Amino acid sequence: MKIYWKIFVGCLVILGVMSSCKDDNEGGASHGVEMMITGFTPEQGYSSNEVTITGKNFGTEENRGEVYFNETAATEYVSYTDTEIKVKVPMGASTGRISVLKDGNYAFSEKEFTYLEGATLESLSATSSYIGDEITIKGKDFFEVEPANVKVYFGDAVTTATSVTDTEIKVNVPEDVSAGEVNVSVEFVGYQIISGLVFNVITNPQITAVAPVSGLAGNDVTITGQNFYGSDENLGNVHVFFDDYEAVVTSVNSGQIKVQSPVPDAYVSNGYLDINKVTVKYDGREDLVLGDGSASIYQIQLPKVTSVSPVSLGIGDELTIKGENFYEPSKDNLNIHVYVGGNEIDQQSLTASTSEIKFTVPEGVTTGSNIEVYVKFDTPISGKSYSTESKAIEIKASAWSKYLFIKDCDTFTSGLKLCEYSKENESNSSKYLLREVTDPVNMSPGSDYDYSQVKTFAIWDLKSDGYTVFKIEIQSEDSYWLEFDATSPKHVKVYAAYGTNGIDFGTDSEPVDVFSATGFSGYSTYKSKSLSLGLLSAGTYYIKVKFSDDNGGCIRNLKITNTEPASEE
Repeated sequence: MKIYWKIFVGCLVILGVMSSCKDDNEGGASHGVEMMITGFTPEQGYSSNEVTITGKNFGTEENRGEVYFNETAATEYVSYTDTEIKVKVPMGASTGRISVLKDGNYAFSEKEFTYLEGATLESLSATSSYIGDEITIKGKDFFEVEPANVKVYFGDAVTTATSVTDTEIKVNVPEDVSAGEVNVSVEFVGYQIISGLVFNVITNPQITAVAPVSGLAGNDVTITGQNFYGSDENLGNVHVFFDDYEAVVTSVNSGQIKVQSPVPDAYVSNGYLDINKVTVKYDGREDLVLGDGSASIYQIQLPKVTSVSPVSLGIGDELTIKGENFYEPSKDNLNIHVYVGGNEIDQQSLTASTSEIKFTVPEGVTTGSNIEVYVKFDTPISGKSYSTESKAIEIKASAWSKYLFIKDCDTFTSGLKLCEYSKENESNSSKYLLREVTDPVNMSPGSDYDYSQVKTFAIWDLKSDGYTVFKIEIQSEDSYWLEFDATSPKHVKVYAAYGTNGIDFGTDSEPVDVFSATGFSGYSTYKSKSLSLGLLSAGTYYIKVKFSDDNGGCIRNLKITNTEPASEE
């Protein structure tokens, strides 16, 4: 055995060739000093168990000898006197006699110490991690004790296990551990302490800065720090909040978290939102926070409409929206949406910059006072947009001619037909023909109306049982009136019915929604009349017109207006 060989060599060196070693059981002496082991307790144990060895001439703590368990030297001494040594069973020991060697003196125990194999450590589930993380220690022959009786040491920091099986111990890295590499030891209280694994403790993450310090909602922001959890592969486990607004996380590594700043749900009237705290939340981990809530550390700049001009205008006029922090228009202005009275303006007609948007008010927008104008910007965050505060303006309804579009005229030949010429004034018969108005002056004698977009009709009533139906398109909700000029040698009643369901308005004897107006006698007398059609929504309508007698008469310049006619005398 190796220990016996070592003692034998010691004997040769110290005592010389002519001296002889005493029998192992009796011990050895040099210069007349005899060392002796008289006993030890306990007689068996695991590595790290304390064993008390009794005897004589062991020496002192300052000049102590070496203790061996069979061939394995002890490394941990509890106490050492001339007659008693307290020492811990070394790792890897084996069953055999205990010996003490000092200054050429040696002694062997009479009995053998029985070494119990016990538990062994094999590996860690992670060789590095953060404070608080759960680590699994793997091995074999772990003692069947409660987790509270299993202590795990990370260097000098100690904690208790959370669960124990025969091959696994689960434990959380303790908070008071020092960063860097530490030795991991496990103590089965009352049984054994084992060690031999190395673990790297990573300092917990922290935020150091946010940059830039301001930007439009949805812009890129970089949060810098150290030891951030996660990676691009598990972005869903990282959540970033600017105050209470959640940002969109785009990238994560140990030193940076990149996000797109949040888009607030509500409008902020001053055009920016001060952020006093940035919080990084991890699933199952403690939040990281930058800022104490008392001062702004980031400012979200929001698009803001400062003015709309002019505040009163008509269809076809140019409207200018001025503001701050407008998003840079993208190709074809597809990130900018302008609404006037709930109607979106064609994006292709917009002229936009970061502070101004211009466009011409088109046909069909809602008219009236307190019309709301606002802008919605598509942000860089997919699926999100931001709307500005609305401004109220007045859009005046245009002259009736811009809302009257007579598309079709169906003539029922039972009696009523379009004038071919005027019996009343053959020299000027052309003005009674069905035609497109191209010369407002010649076609509307004595009238200031603008006929530039209107078809005008002259109708000659030969019999009383005919009627004519006109199809019109109303482009904007408003109150409308039916106007016409009527003439007859006698008093004549003109009936008008309207609706949205084609030309089926009922029978001639019982017309639906019938209005009437009385013309004046005399072929040369033309009197303008108006019939209220009430409030009409945008859409397609049909107007039915007929006379009440059989004397023949003429109506001309049939038109729709949204300007209330002057009262008739």
